[in-house]
Amino acid sequence: MHLVGAETSSETWGGVSGGASGASAMTWPAAWRVLMHTIHRFAFAVVMALAAATAAACTAQNAAASPTEPLTLVMIEEHGCGYCARWLQEVGPGYRLSDEGRRAPLLRIDRFSKDAERFTRVVYTPTFILLRDGEEAGRILGYPGADFFWSLLADLLRKIDKPAGVTPASSITTMPHR
Repeated sequence: MHLVGAETSSETWGGVSGGASGASAMTWPAAWRVLMHTIHRFAFAVVMALAAATAAACTAQNAAASPTEPLTLVMIEEHGCGYCARWLQEVGPGYRLSDEGRRAPLLRIDRFSKDAERFTRVVYTPTFILLRDGEEAGRILGYPGADFFWSLLADLLRKIDKPAGVTPASSITTMPHR
């Protein structure tokens, strides 16, 4: 009984037993292992380079924002938080370049770090805390999606722009007279 494909284990890289260079020829399974090992090493190097670049970008972004700036958006996050990862993927890359991001730079803080202890009632991650002159001016709990996030952040920024006790005429709703 002859198994189809059984002869491939003795074939060499060159396709002919013995190959062009004799002893230096490599069998298909050995060549496959070398190829897979090379691919894995390359993929690992790419992942490590991306991780280093991301860490450098986050460090630069955190250095650009501090709780002493007039406005700062603090993101309380937690390792393994799927919603934090979604925010970082969907909003994070463009936040710094947006009008909101330039106005209120982002400061990312781990939920279990010493820096997070100053913020009370952090139950959900991510929790976004808008600071004005180092004091809390508002919060966004969780991440319901990019559109909702931008809308909620715009509302927070509008609220801190209004002087106390003054309501713009455009935001007053009147009922029509009969």
